[in-house]
Amino acid sequence: MSAIAGLWHLDGRPGAADLLTPMQRALAPFGADRADAWDGGAVALGSRLTVLLPEDVHDRQPLVGGGGRFVLVADLRLDNRPELAEALGIDQRRAGAMADSDLLLAAWERWGEGCPARLIGAFAFALWDAENRRLHLVRDQMGERPLFYHHSPDRIVFASMYHGLHALPDIPLAPDLGAVRAHAAFFADYKDRSFHAGIKRVPPGSRLEINAGGLRVNRYWELPDPAPLRLSSDAEYVEAYRETFDRAVRDRLRAIGPIGCHLSAGYDSSAVATTAAAMLAERGQRLSAYTAVPMDGVTLHPWRGQIIDESGIASITAGRYANMDHILVGRDGRAIGEDFEMIFTYLQQPIRNACNRVWRFDIARRMQERKERVLLNAIFGNLTISYNDREALPEMLATGRWLRLARELRLLARGGYSVPGLLAATLTPFTPEPVVALARHLTGRKRVTRRYASPLSEAALAAIQTEEAEGRWEDMARVAVGSARTRRGRIGFGLFQGDTGAFNTAMLGAFGTDERDASRDVRFINLILSLPSRMFLRDGQAKWIYRQAFAGRVPPEVMMPASRKGYQSADWMHRLAKGRTRINAILDQARGVAAIEEMFDMPDLVRLSREELVFDQAHLPEVRDRLRFRFLTGICNIDFLLRAGLGRTG
Repeated sequence: MSAIAGLWHLDGRPGAADLLTPMQRALAPFGADRADAWDGGAVALGSRLTVLLPEDVHDRQPLVGGGGRFVLVADLRLDNRPELAEALGIDQRRAGAMADSDLLLAAWERWGEGCPARLIGAFAFALWDAENRRLHLVRDQMGERPLFYHHSPDRIVFASMYHGLHALPDIPLAPDLGAVRAHAAFFADYKDRSFHAGIKRVPPGSRLEINAGGLRVNRYWELPDPAPLRLSSDAEYVEAYRETFDRAVRDRLRAIGPIGCHLSAGYDSSAVATTAAAMLAERGQRLSAYTAVPMDGVTLHPWRGQIIDESGIASITAGRYANMDHILVGRDGRAIGEDFEMIFTYLQQPIRNACNRVWRFDIARRMQERKERVLLNAIFGNLTISYNDREALPEMLATGRWLRLARELRLLARGGYSVPGLLAATLTPFTPEPVVALARHLTGRKRVTRRYASPLSEAALAAIQTEEAEGRWEDMARVAVGSARTRRGRIGFGLFQGDTGAFNTAMLGAFGTDERDASRDVRFINLILSLPSRMFLRDGQAKWIYRQAFAGRVPPEVMMPASRKGYQSADWMHRLAKGRTRINAILDQARGVAAIEEMFDMPDLVRLSREELVFDQAHLPEVRDRLRFRFLTGICNIDFLLRAGLGRTG
């Protein structure tokens, strides 16, 4: 994994390398093993490498190719190395001595601007074309590697992280208020905007082309809408699913040193952990499986079958594999808010879900102690690995398959799914919003709105309406109640709710861990989008293909009914209480800062900061929603604004 940086004086003046030096220095935490730069006078490119892949020992970036025409710096892990090498006519022996960056340069030399569409993996790279005087900035389809830039009439500057750009005195640290406002309203990262004024991000699946006359964003990938896959039997579908998933996991096991994974009681992490353990066993390697547990000394109250301590089922999974070391984290009881300074130091962005960040950082700390560099996870697994395709219900209604719809609804309800939830999933896509709101009111269900979930003021909420109309996949309220109209809409909404690249690199800088998510593999997503709906929902059984594919790997205890779910961070209120003094101090510091007072509903946040914490009510949705989500969402965004300099005097 690398951190890259560079700049181009568009007016041709020399001295670019002098400005690159402080940029490279600022990126040191994200590439600690090797650093080098290329000086082209008006253009300079730099790379800092952290060795994580076996082939990284061959990495000698920046690379020069095409007879001196091309210069490349890249942060990448290519998952289709064998296919690329074969297409390029590179034999196995020669490919084994090539870094991923070498393969990438050879691919660009062969296919030029068509190269990114042939790549699979996690990557961000910059390529200077001296012959055409063009700079190309490219990111992978899922946005798993970050890339930011600053453009002015006489210069383009880019870097993996904000730190590299802020190292230049004319790009000061200053938050983008519009981006923070949208983030606090659970609006997906908007187009190419970043969280810092004057800095933009290269969008996932895009190639940014810059020349002396300006810049242009070229989309080389969109979430596909493929034709249905036609196979001859259920067994063939299951095998295709299993083979594609196995390839996604296997490619993420390419690493130097021991590997860790997240393991909960749920479907997705269990699938990744068991698959990885079996593959590593063939190599004689072990796998550390990390499970978050509640802090010691607290009493928790489960609700409606929620699993508040997932270590029991996780231990059953780990016990099936002799090479899996099961490690519990979280008992020491770190407080919410303890990590805010570290988050800003390495991420320089606001976060969501502060409760879950606590145990994610706990895992990273334990991995750091054990000198493990790669963490496997399945953050988006419910959209891919264990997708249940509730979108099949409105599809049956719309296509007149009413008898099958009635049968599936009856069987799903018998299996533990809530009847109001099933009806909402079926009918809401075709129902006007006022009718949906009235129905939810009459049935005593909360109306899912920005006002209900967000800490923003009424004026700030109104200000993002135009942006939402231009930039969303689907209406948030409809998706949140389980009523996306299409499978593609559901998956797209989830995958692009937040740009994960910066967080991945921040974890590398803070803890030295490389997070790899098999559930975001583009090949697996393509397959999920092409499978018939009966592979996911059949005879009242959701996640049908998952159950078939993993019946021999994942314990039956994991394949729990709908009425039983793991409740991550069930001890959240105790951790909030422990960190309340620090958290409330953030609100005190924000008072009188005009931009914050205008953006957030400060009276409501202050009221919530003083609310009595009743621990035996922490599981109740209304308590969880107002404190765990609305209040802490406000705190995280305000903390970022303050640390980024908003309201600072002198």
